[in-house]
Amino acid sequence: AILLRYLAGYAVANSVSDFGVSKGSCYKAIWETTEAIGLCRHLQIKFPQTEPELRAAADTFLKNGTKIKGVVGAIDGILIKIREPSRKDTLDQRSYHSGKGFFGLNVQAVVDGNKRVTYLSVQTPG
Repeated sequence: AILLRYLAGYAVANSVSDFGVSKGSCYKAIWETTEAIGLCRHLQIKFPQTEPELRAAADTFLKNGTKIKGVVGAIDGILIKIREPSRKDTLDQRSYHSGKGFFGLNVQAVVDGNKRVTYLSVQTPG
């Protein structure tokens, strides 16, 4: 619950008071839960690579109503607003300043016909 609240934008201080745990315990719960999710094989993000995997992905889109043959993923992106990075964070702070007037990270994702993420990139500055 602490991780979900943190990801939703709640301050750690809220979890401290609501759950009656220390600030350190909150950060430990966030870190350990995130790490456990990242290590779970069943949750790994994997874009289809082989011919059979690509055919199966395209078949899933067709079964779910896509009219275009050969579609193996739907792609979208968003600019996530972030605080201004410090000089310790990056050598090129200005690259994170977007044309929208704030600092951000570009996020790009691809989903399969079942709306599961098969590719995720969070590495390009604003």
